[in-house]
Amino acid sequence: MKRQNALFILCVYLVPLIDFACDIPINIRSGSNAPLSKIIEEIATQCHLNVIYLQENTKTMLDNKKTSIHIANKSLKNVLDSLIIGNDFHYTLQKDTLKIGFLLTKTFEISYIATTRVGSSNTDIVFSQDNQVQSLYNTTNSAPLAFSNFEMQSQAHKMAMDKATSSNPNIGKSGTKIYSIDEIDFWGELQNEIAGVAYAPGDIYQPQMSELKGKNKDIIINKAAGLLTITASPLQIKRVERYIAQLNDKIQKQVLIDVHILNVQHTDNQTYGIDWNEFYKLGNIMTLPAEHQNTSSGSIDSNGGRFAINIFSQGVNINRIVEFLQTYGKVQSISNPKVLTLNNQPAIISVGSVLRYSQNTTYQTTTQGTSVQNNSQAFPSVFAGILLDVTPSIKDGKIILKINPSITKTKDISIENQTIALNAPPNLSTKQLSSLVQLKDGEQIVLGGLIDKTEGQTTRKIPILGDIPFVKYFFSYKQNIKETQEMVIIIAPHIVRLDANETAASPKAEHIQKMNLIDNDNKDIQDSQNAPKEQ
Repeated sequence: MKRQNALFILCVYLVPLIDFACDIPINIRSGSNAPLSKIIEEIATQCHLNVIYLQENTKTMLDNKKTSIHIANKSLKNVLDSLIIGNDFHYTLQKDTLKIGFLLTKTFEISYIATTRVGSSNTDIVFSQDNQVQSLYNTTNSAPLAFSNFEMQSQAHKMAMDKATSSNPNIGKSGTKIYSIDEIDFWGELQNEIAGVAYAPGDIYQPQMSELKGKNKDIIINKAAGLLTITASPLQIKRVERYIAQLNDKIQKQVLIDVHILNVQHTDNQTYGIDWNEFYKLGNIMTLPAEHQNTSSGSIDSNGGRFAINIFSQGVNINRIVEFLQTYGKVQSISNPKVLTLNNQPAIISVGSVLRYSQNTTYQTTTQGTSVQNNSQAFPSVFAGILLDVTPSIKDGKIILKINPSITKTKDISIENQTIALNAPPNLSTKQLSSLVQLKDGEQIVLGGLIDKTEGQTTRKIPILGDIPFVKYFFSYKQNIKETQEMVIIIAPHIVRLDANETAASPKAEHIQKMNLIDNDNKDIQDSQNAPKEQ
């Protein structure tokens, strides 16, 4: 029994000596171009360590790594970090065993949808009787489309580009043609991006060139689970880790786009549009900085009017803009949509009517000398209303907006409410714009100058007497009227930040406060419209 106790005490005494041997100060001096493997083996000898190479080529790569060092009184951990990690290898030290390798495998999570998105907006009218009416990019199709694989996405992109650049005489164009395509093949390009970030020239590990041209086996992507697994050196893993962290931060940012679409019925039919300089004179209006001078403000002619793009600071209340517009005439709120979209993702807002018209086709076929006449009927459609395509891009707290508004109206307003298909394609008037602007978070952009002048005839009569045959002409009369209306679009983008820990002063709380302000603005607009006007 005493002998067993003595052996136990001896073992307890020797274990700290082994750990102490690994923590003794290291002193090594090597000549020039000494193999790194020899230096590590010398350290292992001093510390009584066993060395295990994890990959097959690890020992060879350490032999080829030449270095010259002078180490004095350094701990084992500092020496191993400098020699192994500093040369893009990795190691683990467990008691008296040192394991060294040059490849790591790590899995990253990427939160993104597993589809390819292609969004397009177009208001051209297709008159021809062909498959183009039912094509992927129909004139009534204004929503982003999703594709499950890259081949379909490429085909859809080609179809859209062919249509955008074609000069088909069967397509009616009204005004300037603006065709917007937003193509995002996130997963299709991700593998090439990761390979470009990870594998730099001069790294100790390089995949085979044949793999990079085809399918890289070191990078595995699972779109359904949103996982990316890569096998690379420690330095390459760090590059990918930084890139994916920035990527997740970018793609998960959201933008709340608040849109007010207002219609101003001018009391002066000879107006040239709203003079926004008068609004600036009211004070408390932001002065455009230099970077906005060329891209965010300007004017173009539109039906004899002025098309102005104005940027207002967050302090300018929507109700104040409405009050200013009321000095020009009656203001009516047409629509107030709110869209929450991810960074660099298109948001398409469509408000209007889809008008269908009948199209009859007669063609003749001849078989073995027998002619047969065939008739077919199709019901293509056109869109009449407001189509707003907005794509936000966030950078350093600023928002770059790609704005493509299009307003299409029928020449004859009465046909918009018909319940049956029209006999012929309707005549349309179109106003379109394409712009790229930069705003700060909370600023508002106002698009104006979309003037529409209409002429019509109205009948005024005395009730009952004006409906009696033969006598009604004495109690009624017809009056020619002229109306001038201007469409004003106000866009207010807000960056929505989603943090793990939300506090009362967090960005999310700030976002909720902004939403309350927006709701109050909407209430103010309704109140201002219902308020009695001064005589």
